[in-house]
Amino acid sequence: MRYGAWYLNTSLWKRQRADEPLVDPMVSHKAQDSTFKEQLQEQGELLAGLRGTAAFKDFILSRGYRMPRFLEKIYAEEKNKSENIKAPKKLTQTEKNPGSR
Repeated sequence: MRYGAWYLNTSLWKRQRADEPLVDPMVSHKAQDSTFKEQLQEQGELLAGLRGTAAFKDFILSRGYRMPRFLEKIYAEEKNKSENIKAPKKLTQTEKNPGSR
């Protein structure tokens, strides 16, 4: 039997079974907020643009460690965006110089 997390105000504690997860009431309210997902997406886009994130990813892969979930999500989104962008068609020699045949 346990009552609550050490970082919560004691007035928020309730009796809980030991196998129940500890949930911060403020976090659960934020998760229900409609702007919360938008904020997470903005943070992911910000992280994807940082050089430190790319360096950390390279470090993780060079050491053979498992990539953290947040990095997997960021780079999965980046991969999906890059797949949606159509690459320019490679021109043949006659298309490059249409006047010279």
